[in-house]
Parts: sequence; C-alpha cells; structure tokens
Amino acid sequence: MKKTLILSILAICTSVVAIAQPEQGKFRFSIGPEVGYTTGTYAQSWNLGAGASAQAEYFFRDDVSMTITAGYVGYLGSSVPGQPGLKYQAFNTIPVKAGIRFYMGESFHIGAQLGVGFLDNGDGHSTAFAYSPIIGYNFRTNSDKGIDVSIKYDGYAFDQNDFHNGYGGTFGAVGLRLAYIF
Repeated sequence: MKKTLILSILAICTSVVAIAQPEQGKFRFSIGPEVGYTTGTYAQSWNLGAGASAQAEYFFRDDVSMTITAGYVGYLGSSVPGQPGLKYQAFNTIPVKAGIRFYMGESFHIGAQLGVGFLDNGDGHSTAFAYSPIIGYNFRTNSDKGIDVSIKYDGYAFDQNDFHNGYGGTFGAVGLRLAYIF
C-alpha cells in the first residue's frame, strides 16, 4: 500500500513538473472584453458596464509577474429618482494601471494593480486614483495559447471638487475580464 501511494505521488509530481514551463524573463500580452456592475454609493446612479482592456505581463520569476493594463469601461445610467423618463448619462472610465501578479501553481493567480483612472460622468471630467485587487485563472487552448478569466474590483477614488457638479468619493464596480493571451 505504501509503495503504491509513493509511486502515485511521484507520478503526479513528475507530471506537474513536465507540464509547467519556465516563464522567467518572458512577456505575455492579452486583450479582451470586460463587464462590471457598480457597487456602493454610485450603484443608484449607474449599473452595468462593458468595455475592453489590453494587458502586458512580464515575468520576474516563474511565479511572479508585473502587469501594465489600459482599457475602457462605460457604465449605463440608471433612472433619476422622482423624474420618470430621465436617466443619468453614462459613466465612462479609462484606467491605466500597473501591478503585480502571483501564480499559485501554473494557472491560478492573485494580484493587485494601482494607477490612474480618467473619468467622465457626462457632466464633467476627472482624474482619480485607481486600484484593483484581482483573482483569476488561465486556461490553455488546444493551440497552446491561453484564456485569462479574472474577477476583480475596480475602485476609483476622487475628491468632491474634481467634478463641477459635486460628485466625490469612490466609484466602485465588481468586474469580470475574459482575455485571450498571446
């Protein structure tokens, strides 16, 4: 029994090592759509968002990489309370962020990004501090490429004086990114 268990563990470890490929010093690029749903204070004014992003990833080690991401997500306006037929204008975000990603095994990853978000709520423009904690998984395709599926929180912190109409605080959204890695 012990011999079978030891041989099984050895076979699993050998197969995992054979699958894993060294990534240190390599670049990866990914591009794909994103969807998000507004949370917090601004969930009453805006809700579902959609857009896309591009990301460059450089591996310092086989299991640690630096990411640089830029994209666009527009959030649809909700109905204005007490004013039937009137909706808030779209809330558009253009995030530019850099971060770090840690791989737990070959595909599962966690990370965080910090940067700047260029915001437009239809009545004014602002620049905000942007941050995103991220958790994800990279799937392999038949052609040995990858698909990155990531769940994240996008936060944009800005001052009340940033928009001329008095908006301020943190605009946040829970999001999903589905990107093709090449």
